[in-house]
Amino acid sequence: MSIITKPNNIQKGVTATLTLSKSALAQLPMVAADAYFQDMQNWFRVSVIYKSSTGRQYETVEFDAQQQTPTGNFLVSGRALDQFQVLSVEIIDFDGGILRIPRAVLNTGDFDIQL
Repeated sequence: MSIITKPNNIQKGVTATLTLSKSALAQLPMVAADAYFQDMQNWFRVSVIYKSSTGRQYETVEFDAQQQTPTGNFLVSGRALDQFQVLSVEIIDFDGGILRIPRAVLNTGDFDIQL
């Protein structure tokens, strides 16, 4: 199962709703190996950080981890570049603690966005 489900056709200037699978995220070895963050009850928010493949454009999609099936919005302007790659996924607890999951351990095909 994919960690992120996204629409097939994401367009510039139009909000795209992404869905987070908390259970798929929790199954990543890096998360499962962390004694604190393996417990989803400790999750406050999950952020997916994107950067354009060229240039320096960033977009962050935030998910409320308290929801059963969290959704977040990806929205870039009509002037945005055409490709956005996931840099990392951050699981954030209620007191600002962060478990940062780098691009290298993610299935980037599930995350990367072509506009």
